[in-house]
Amino acid sequence: MKVKARPGRVVPDEHLELVAFSISKDRRMAAVSDSEAPLLHLGQSDTDITHRSSTSGKDECSPPPNHVNASNPCPLPHARSTSNPARKRTPEDFVFGRVLGEGSYSTVLYAKESGTRREFAVKVLDKRHIIKEKKVKYVNIEKDVLNRLSHPFIIKLFYTFQDMHSLYFVLELAKDGDLLGYIRKLGSFEVEGARFYIAEIITGVMYLHNMDVIHRDLKPENILLDEKMHVKITDFGTAKPLKDTKTDDAEQSRDETSARNSFVGTAEYCSPELLNDRAASKASDIWAIGCILYHLLAGKPPFKGANEYQTFQKIIKLEYSFPDGFPDSARDLVRGILVLDPGKRPSLEEIQKHPFFDGFDWENLHEKPAPNLRPFLPATSHHNMEDLTSDMEGLATGTGQFHGDIDAAIRDPFEEMPTVPEAEIAGDPDRSKKLEEQASSPIRRIISPSEIIIMNGTVYKRKGLFSKKRGLVLTDLPRLQFFDEGKLIAKSEIPWSEKLKVELKGTRHFFVHTPKRTYYLEALKGDAQRWVDAISKLLQSM
Repeated sequence: MKVKARPGRVVPDEHLELVAFSISKDRRMAAVSDSEAPLLHLGQSDTDITHRSSTSGKDECSPPPNHVNASNPCPLPHARSTSNPARKRTPEDFVFGRVLGEGSYSTVLYAKESGTRREFAVKVLDKRHIIKEKKVKYVNIEKDVLNRLSHPFIIKLFYTFQDMHSLYFVLELAKDGDLLGYIRKLGSFEVEGARFYIAEIITGVMYLHNMDVIHRDLKPENILLDEKMHVKITDFGTAKPLKDTKTDDAEQSRDETSARNSFVGTAEYCSPELLNDRAASKASDIWAIGCILYHLLAGKPPFKGANEYQTFQKIIKLEYSFPDGFPDSARDLVRGILVLDPGKRPSLEEIQKHPFFDGFDWENLHEKPAPNLRPFLPATSHHNMEDLTSDMEGLATGTGQFHGDIDAAIRDPFEEMPTVPEAEIAGDPDRSKKLEEQASSPIRRIISPSEIIIMNGTVYKRKGLFSKKRGLVLTDLPRLQFFDEGKLIAKSEIPWSEKLKVELKGTRHFFVHTPKRTYYLEALKGDAQRWVDAISKLLQSM
């Protein structure tokens, strides 16, 4: 994996105060295999713009105690010592690894400081793109806001510096990914987990508001989790300092209208006032908190259209409903938050006193152990009458599946799916006979000619409090394929690997666990045991 600096003019500091190097498009999507050197050393530097020093005499450059995998240490080139906390940093002080995330004009990379071996997440911003898209103001706001903030639930900025082509933000590394990844993995959260994480988000946002900062882009992707599974609110690129005297009301209105018209990313958490060309306020962040709580408990955001425009229309018209099984106290809280008039939304202090948080201890949340997040299927009146929680060992958080594994959110363990060798098919008369017997099956339209159907049936594919009726076929490839039974069209597929696990949860329900997601399935014929036995047998034969 190589990093290329884009050709371009030098941007004077008076026009751009910040940090970073450019990455070519062909490199942005490149994957680093385990056999390649995981880190690389970058070259030319420009100047250090800011460095956070501790007024108490402690070295504030020290990030949380993240640990390197001793079995695969990152090779570090020789570099001069960087132990001096006041010394200006340059790209040469870091070795850079894999991509952790990407934005419209930035890339976040895993990085290690050469002299100290401390780990960071470095946000790299393209100067030319920032200037072209008139984002200079917002980049500087992000830097200035992060420099002012210091809270356990807010991502920490350690350094900013720049070279000829780029700006660099050296940020705290949140090793356990983001909240959206866990929603996708688990489907939905148990009430205890949802209450804990929304409480940490509320506490972090309360601090922001007390510091006169509106985030304006709260969503699960921007809620990172550290190695102890505590919240780190990130991405202040669209934040609004309330005491920004440099911006008059007319300019702010133009900025927010422009931001709406050029909106990219997740639309589901945008408040109605922003869509109606009105200024954002603290109530806009509170709206997003209500949407996140709904998403955690239901498995989907409250406003979701077929496209971005339809999503915006649902928000403006307040078109949403609560699925069967949504907890009553949470329903009352969400309904109170999601109101069109921002002046009628509850304050964060009022939310803390809501019955949903009865008995909850708000003191020193960052010091409390985070609840284990386990695969969980909430009860509904139409499906399972009681909650179903996985009893399988090793699937809860903190047991190694996600904990401390920076590669877990990046590496795809299913890149190469197995295939049945042609020679094996030709040399097996029993197999040939089975293929002939199944030749007239309509399901053969959605699988390859060489696959033998082991089992098929109708299931409810569950996710949180929502479900879809699907056909499911198990083949000897091996493959677990969902399909539309009416149209005989292949839909999604459960990724198969040696890490796949299957768990029986009664006569009708079974869970299929993969590294990235748990699939909650309900067999309409009540033959969940047959599905579990067939999948287990195929796993044992691998």
